[in-house]
Order: sequence, then structure tokens, then C-alpha cells
Amino acid sequence: MAISESNPEDNIASLPACMSLTSIEQFHLAADGADHPNLLFCKLLVRGNLDRSILEKAIERVTKRHLLWNRRLAAQNRKPVWIAKPDCQTSLLSWIDVSADQSNEEAFMPSGLDLRRKLDLESTPGAHVWCQASRQYAVLFLAIHHSVCDGLGGTRIISEILITHDNLVADRPWDDGLKQLDLERLLQRHRIGLNKWSYWKHFWKQPIALAGMAKFLFRGFYVIKKGQTNAHVKDVDGGSQSSGLVGRWISKDLSALIDRVAARKEVAVNAIAMASVFYALPEWSRQQNDRPAEKWFRMVLPISIASKSDLRSPITNRATIVQVDRCENQMREADSFLHYLDREIKIIVGWEFDKIFLLMIRLMSVSRWWLHRVANNPRARGTIVFTNLGQPFRSFEKRAKRVARSIQDSDTSTEIVDFDFAGPTRSAMPLSFTIQRHQQRYRISARFDERVLASEQAASFLERVEIELSKLAGADR
Repeated sequence: MAISESNPEDNIASLPACMSLTSIEQFHLAADGADHPNLLFCKLLVRGNLDRSILEKAIERVTKRHLLWNRRLAAQNRKPVWIAKPDCQTSLLSWIDVSADQSNEEAFMPSGLDLRRKLDLESTPGAHVWCQASRQYAVLFLAIHHSVCDGLGGTRIISEILITHDNLVADRPWDDGLKQLDLERLLQRHRIGLNKWSYWKHFWKQPIALAGMAKFLFRGFYVIKKGQTNAHVKDVDGGSQSSGLVGRWISKDLSALIDRVAARKEVAVNAIAMASVFYALPEWSRQQNDRPAEKWFRMVLPISIASKSDLRSPITNRATIVQVDRCENQMREADSFLHYLDREIKIIVGWEFDKIFLLMIRLMSVSRWWLHRVANNPRARGTIVFTNLGQPFRSFEKRAKRVARSIQDSDTSTEIVDFDFAGPTRSAMPLSFTIQRHQQRYRISARFDERVLASEQAASFLERVEIELSKLAGADR
């Protein structure tokens, strides 16, 4: 069943009036709290004159494509469900006025109160956009609730909003360049591929994964805590939420060198980035006068299970979570450390061990108490979240180049200057790391809990990661 772009209201009516939440949607909903809203976040700086009414129309059009966002959270027979509320008109855009002498660095940052009010799933959609625009530049902030979207889905939403905005400004059909979506994919979002041969041919290996997971239950790991430095950390009430976001570009030369080293050593760039974060953690923690009491560092790694056909699906959550532990003794020899880290991730994905987490969450979802307890158990977390979003604006950039070749005046198009994507922070896990690529450069970002870390501490962590990237890429170890 293809989605109608000309009459999106017909799509809402064609879905069941009540849709049960999948187990992973329930898990991310259970992990949501006043202190730590379970939100994905993006800050985007673009060059171009964004028109408020056109941007609002673009956001509305894109939202109607992704039908889960036209639902509201409710309870039916004591179970959470998505219910249709087509008459609930809620603006997804907050326009922030900017003074004439204000710089882009002073851009508005949504507060905890803003986030909770704008993303109350019982009365609002699962996403909201804040925009602060001047004549030449605009800063967009997008927050998406994790229960309705994963990280890659969030990048799709941003790209579609920008494409739609440029189409409307240029008086093209608003959906020009957007994929036609398949409604059936949304109705099948609970399927994780257990009926496929790609899973069953590795089924006999699953006990290996279960044995490997057992060690996580008893192994202590390093937790980032409020340090003893003079860095300014916000002192806020316990019911508030405070989240900072910093990022930095990796130079083109170092980015190219990372790619060449990955090809020469036959490892994924993702493994080099993960290794750099592992190396950075103990060095950085000692700089903060907080020597690790635990020898293990635990990385929480979201992994997408989306197939190519899922690109035709309205946005939903198609990701699982794995954990990877390393200690400093295992990092002494860089090549060996990098090789085994790359091998472990390839085994997890290739043998589909990552689906064990989804199976466990499906089992736990039979009891809301059990699922809530696991979702909020600090022992089930880690030291840091590591997310690789690949090339989040590849489709937007390809689209912009095609349009630029077909018309002489490209002043109507927006240009991406800076961006930072970020996953959620948690209690006892106040730092979330993201790497992405754009125009032959890597960009690394950190979202941090400002009650635990100051912005200069988060920035120094990214600086340490870049140093470790240089060492691994240059074999300077």
C-alpha cells in the first residue's frame, strides 16, 4: 500500500485507529524520565534565508508522510498504544527571534522545560523543531522522541525537511526528490527478520552470544561522575533536565588518512573511531582528576537492523543495542586492539547477535514492571554511548547538486555549514558520542549532561578523541 503524497489525510484514515507499541518502542518509552528525557537531538547551522511560513509548511508536509507522528500515546487495557488524532493540530515549529547583534554561537538552546512540554507524547507529536534565523544563516534544533524514531530516521527527517523547504521556495512540487513510502512497512515494524535464512543459518551460534553477554552482568565498569576540577558545572534542581552539545570537525587531510589506513589494515572506519574513543576515555578521565576505579570501559553501541526496503517505510525505530567492553591492558598494542575490535563488531552484526537484545526486550515487555526496571537500571548501561550515523546528508547533497545543475539561480537552496547529532544522556551515563561524515570530512559530536560535565570538559574529550584518531591513522603509537 503506497502512501498518497497528494492527500496525506487519507493515509491517516487507512491505518488502524489503534496501534500497539512494539516492544522496543515500549522500552524507549520506559527509559524516558523528567531528569533524562529519552530524546534524539540535532543542531544544524545552514546558510540561506529560511522563511518561517514555508518552513512550517515543509515540517507539516514531512510529518504527514511519517504517519506514526500523527498519533498520540494512550493506554488501552493498561497497555500503551498509538491512537489516531487527525483533528489534533499541534505546531511542530517554534520560531525564536534573534537580535541584530546576536551571533550564531549565541543561538537558542531548548531547555528541559521546553523539551518536556513540546514532546509530551500524549498531547503532541514525537518531534519538535526550533528555528532561529537571520538574513543569511539559520540554526535549527530538532528533538525526536526515541520511541518513534532511531538515529538514522532522525537524519532522514532533517534531510526531508530541507528538501521540502527548498522545493516550496523554488515553486517545485513539495515532494520532488522524496521517496514514495510504503504504508505496509509501518504495519510490519515489529518484525526483526527471525524468519529469514540470514538469521537461521547462524542460529546454532547464539549460545556463544549468550555466554558473551553473561560477563556483562558481573563486570564493573567505569562511570563518568562529576569531577573535582574547577570547570563550571550547572547546579540545577533534580527535576530539571540540562543537556549540552559540542562538536568539532576533523580536517580533510586526517579524514582521508583515516580512510586510507582503514583500507590498508582491512578494518572498518567505525572500528578506528571506536578504538579512538576507548583510548580517549582513560586519558581524559585522568585529566579530569578522576582516575578510573574500574579497569573496564563499556561502550553502548546502537546498531541499525533496517534493510534497504525499510527506506520505503515511514520513520520508525529500527535499531538494536549491543555493549562492548575493553580494559587498558587490551589496548597496549594498537594494531591488535584495532583488529579484534573490528572482528568483534563484524561477528556481532554478521552472525546477527545484535537481535538477541530485541528478543530479550520482547520477552520483558510482557511485564511493564520488568521492562521499566530494566530500562532504568544503571547496571544495564555503560560508560558512554557511541553512534556512527554515516553520511547523514548524502541524499540532501545529491539532490542539491542535481538542482544546481538544472537551474541557473541556486540562491533558493540552503547549504549545510555545521551540524551535531546526539543520542540521549542517562543517569550514570552523562556522555553520548557521535561520528558522522560530510563533504570529505568527519565530524565528531558530544552530548553531555551539564549537571555532571562542563562544556569545556566535553570539548576536551572530543579533542582527546581527535588526538587518538591521529595516532591510529598515523601509526604514531
